[in-house]
Amino acid sequence: MRIATVTINPAIDMTITLAEFQPGTVNRAKATRSDPGGKAVNVASFLADRGLDVTVSGFLGADNQESFVRLFARKGIRDEFIRVEGETRVNVKLMDAAKQETTDINSAGVPPSKEQETALVKKIADLCEKVDVFVLSGNIHTESSVDIYADLIKVIKQQGKLVILDTSGKALAAALPYAPDIVKPNDVELAEYVGHPLEDQNAIIAAAKDMLGIGIGMVVVSMGGDGALFVTPDQIVLAVPPKVEIKTTVAAGDALVAGMIASMARGYNLIETAKWATAFSLRIVTDLSRDLRDERLIKEFAEKVAVKVLE
Repeated sequence: MRIATVTINPAIDMTITLAEFQPGTVNRAKATRSDPGGKAVNVASFLADRGLDVTVSGFLGADNQESFVRLFARKGIRDEFIRVEGETRVNVKLMDAAKQETTDINSAGVPPSKEQETALVKKIADLCEKVDVFVLSGNIHTESSVDIYADLIKVIKQQGKLVILDTSGKALAAALPYAPDIVKPNDVELAEYVGHPLEDQNAIIAAAKDMLGIGIGMVVVSMGGDGALFVTPDQIVLAVPPKVEIKTTVAAGDALVAGMIASMARGYNLIETAKWATAFSLRIVTDLSRDLRDERLIKEFAEKVAVKVLE
């Protein structure tokens, strides 16, 4: 399986771990690290760790691209990013170890021009000749065209390739009518899309089924510590993780997406996919390394995931 991931607005993630986050005072870090990221970059990194054939594309700031270039070289990821003038944004993640909560401070990034957006659509069309699965993941810049994901999905589907979408807000609403094969919102993003709170699991399932009704093949709803729902026209599966010490929530959803794709590459059924995708996510939240090379540990997590068939 050949995979390409597309990141419209990547970021360098600065994760700062604090014993306890106290607003309005001096906080001293227990640990600090910076990682080249953005949701689809994270997915590509995790898939490369699992030995899969991965290409990355999207828009990347030319002025501080070095950490991305090193990551791609180290993991054997093909770089098809379009460079834009300026710097890729830096996002700060404050991890409160006592509460096991992360506070995100996200900056805007550099907006691509209309010409660069057109160039990206052409590049993805060209990549369709040698890629089987596309992952479109992450929020877009506030000045980007809200239809950018929709335009990419149209091109990809015309070529008969599988597309996975993980975004939110207006970009999600604009893209859904073009029926990506798999959509992965979290419960908050899904509630935002439907326009009202989703009070319980039944409400989340109902909203996911509504998405299936417009031609989506599968909806995967991540719900933090409550697990993830995998909803298809034929089956609904709930995967619940064991209680673990959470060291970071950064890239947990991206690891879930990577686990889904890795499971597809292995020919797993939906139950196995739910278990292994959740295990990928557990591996990331319990460690700060951003690597998924330890097959033994992922397998141990998979064995502890409780999977229930709801329908």
